[in-house]
Amino acid sequence: MPRAASAGLLAAFLLPGAAAWGEELRSPINGKTLELGPAPSTYSFLLIGHPYGDHNRSVFPAASLLANVERINDMGLSFVVLLGDLVRNVREPEIKALRESFSDRIAVPVFNAIGNHDAGGRELYRERFGKDGYFSFRLGSELFVFLDSEENDGRLRGPQLAFALGEIERARAAPELRNLFIFSHRLLWAIGHPPLRRILPFVNGPDLHKADNDVFFKELLPKLKGLVNKQVFLAAGDIGAAWSLPLFYEKDPHAPIHYLATGLGDTEKDAVIR
Repeated sequence: MPRAASAGLLAAFLLPGAAAWGEELRSPINGKTLELGPAPSTYSFLLIGHPYGDHNRSVFPAASLLANVERINDMGLSFVVLLGDLVRNVREPEIKALRESFSDRIAVPVFNAIGNHDAGGRELYRERFGKDGYFSFRLGSELFVFLDSEENDGRLRGPQLAFALGEIERARAAPELRNLFIFSHRLLWAIGHPPLRRILPFVNGPDLHKADNDVFFKELLPKLKGLVNKQVFLAAGDIGAAWSLPLFYEKDPHAPIHYLATGLGDTEKDAVIR
């Protein structure tokens, strides 16, 4: 699995609301903990999208992922972020295979931004991986926001929209925060957004990115572009299938906003982002 990109920054996860400074954040995926609060000046994490890989594969995650477990553990990471679709179907055999072959073997906390396949079995997902949904936490000079792109079929509204706007305001009001990361499974930031919307026919689930689900572009992006002295990283994971693309990156030419997507599909082009 090639290292496809190097952001030189970080990421992680919490449950709805925000974690208190100095708390320990426990991964519901593998039980490892992350201490929140002041962080080293340099730390890293791994972004992995669509970890179950090939749609026709067995209950196990992508072979490219399993073949690189030792390499991942040797990277000196602080944590690993999965961008949705842990398993193809939320069933006990697939959850067991995921844990025994991958997540329990990873030496650092593993966190997930829920995807459409995960949301297909929300009740069992909650039982095995804790509460799902949107959440945020702060580590060092970074704020991390996870959106539930499967709630309301990708339409950000109500409490979740208020939460997202509130987190952007939280970043704006804290001059010591340098980087804002927003994670989702679907490429919400590309819907209705020229020219980024041109990639949507080539993602794993084009039908999941409906043209009228453009709240991110209309409501959140203007707020993000108004942030001063901060870098914004928007990352999604609904790519990587054999008919899709394995990696995407675009820098906004007019604002310090970076658009990223990454996903596995059991192809020779499989990649992750460090």
